Amino acid sequence: MGNKPEYLLLDTEFVREKTYFSKLCLVQVAGPGIEPTIIDPLNPDTDMEPLVDALFDKDVIKVLHSGYQDLEIFYHLTGKVPAPIFDTQVAASVLGYGEQVSYANLVKDICGIEISKSHQFTDWSIRPLSEAQIDYALGDVIYLDEVYHAMRKELKKRKRESWILEDIATLENPKTYAVNPKQAWEKIKMRSDKPRHLGVLREVAAWREREAMRRNMPKNFIMRDDTLMEIAMTMPQDEKALERVRGFPNGHVNKPMGQAILEAVATVRDADPETLPKREKKKQFPHNKNGILEMLKLLLKIDAAQHDITPRRIADTDDLQEIALKGEKADVPAMHGWRYEIFGSKCVDLMRGRIGLSLKNGEIDISAVQ
Repeated sequence: MGNKPEYLLLDTEFVREKTYFSKLCLVQVAGPGIEPTIIDPLNPDTDMEPLVDALFDKDVIKVLHSGYQDLEIFYHLTGKVPAPIFDTQVAASVLGYGEQVSYANLVKDICGIEISKSHQFTDWSIRPLSEAQIDYALGDVIYLDEVYHAMRKELKKRKRESWILEDIATLENPKTYAVNPKQAWEKIKMRSDKPRHLGVLREVAAWREREAMRRNMPKNFIMRDDTLMEIAMTMPQDEKALERVRGFPNGHVNKPMGQAILEAVATVRDADPETLPKREKKKQFPHNKNGILEMLKLLLKIDAAQHDITPRRIADTDDLQEIALKGEKADVPAMHGWRYEIFGSKCVDLMRGRIGLSLKNGEIDISAVQ
């Protein structure tokens, strides 16, 4: 890739419809001294080493837009996360562009250019690629340069560079992309909260996750959520009972799949109750705190508007409920860092009666209480 650039503009194209892991089909790069370029990992003659070196070079900033999936691909291919990074979607979220602004909308707002979406859902694994596909793919880094510089300039001007550090650190953390099969059950909404049922769900969901990873197939190609839930609810003890489970693949009852499921059920049936999972039931918010909560919601709307930022970027309803209940002792993002400076500290002042909300010239005013 020639001389080391200060930053690397980066995007990928991939497919995932028939696999567990994303199949990397194309990498687009550009940067200082680097013409917008297509790198084809599906071409056996492509030398990927210069790109890999740049991805993990600590002196080169990797610039992406909404980079989670791109970084996840590189993590699963290499076991490492490219760093340092700059995500223009993260930056835009604290500059008044909304929580998840699209690349196309940023390019339109900053560069004044409408990007075609005609190849948004193309199959990037098919070769040869057309000129139109290549042009579309290159557009994802061609305009990223101007967007990146605009974001950096605006962050510095508004003294918000530190506001994105937490999100960037999360994106650079390998734990963000690591898969823990034992946690797969948490994403499945089952109507029973009985620990035995949840225990079976945990075990069979973990088995499916591992199997999907091993075979590189989508989880639902292995077994659907509905089938896992029925297994968890009925806890089949033998092949005959498993055969009656709706959706269980025909002919697999007495094969490794069926045996793995029956073993998972058996381990939970005999397990110590203390080792079984429990779903934490959300406590009902006290009615006598609703007034405080509503005032905090109003304060958040006012504060977010004043700072030109999406309210959810500062706090969500759960955060506000914690603050209403615990005040300055609430351990939520809104009570730390930049969020505390612009909002959390005002929550404390409001709850202690040091500031008040009032109408002034037809607008809501936040002022110190005399």
